[in-house]
Amino acid sequence: MPLVSKSGEKVGVLGPRDRERFLQGMADPDRSAPLVDGLHRSLLLWESGRRHDLAELLATFQVDSDLAYWSYSQALSELLPSDDPERMLIHGLMGDREAISDAAAMSARRAEQLRIDVDRP
Repeated sequence: MPLVSKSGEKVGVLGPRDRERFLQGMADPDRSAPLVDGLHRSLLLWESGRRHDLAELLATFQVDSDLAYWSYSQALSELLPSDDPERMLIHGLMGDREAISDAAAMSARRAEQLRIDVDRP
């Protein structure tokens, strides 16, 4: 699904709620997925209170050790108008940054341990 909509001469950027059906139909993202897709998925999970799923998703973006995701989130929020619903969601998500990063790191460790356990003969 595109990230931009056009109606006549008016062009707009789609937010996470506009892209929700598209994002739900996507395969689980990996590090090569566009950050905007990861951020939009994250915002929908955060808004719905699905913290475990959020931690698993953000583990793929290595948010505990890679600042790209949080830097992108911050930059996008600064571009949006102050009353934009997406900006408010981003601020809420970023307010939980430390807890989310910790949960994502734990999720990544569990996934790594599971891979090690499965690979053992």
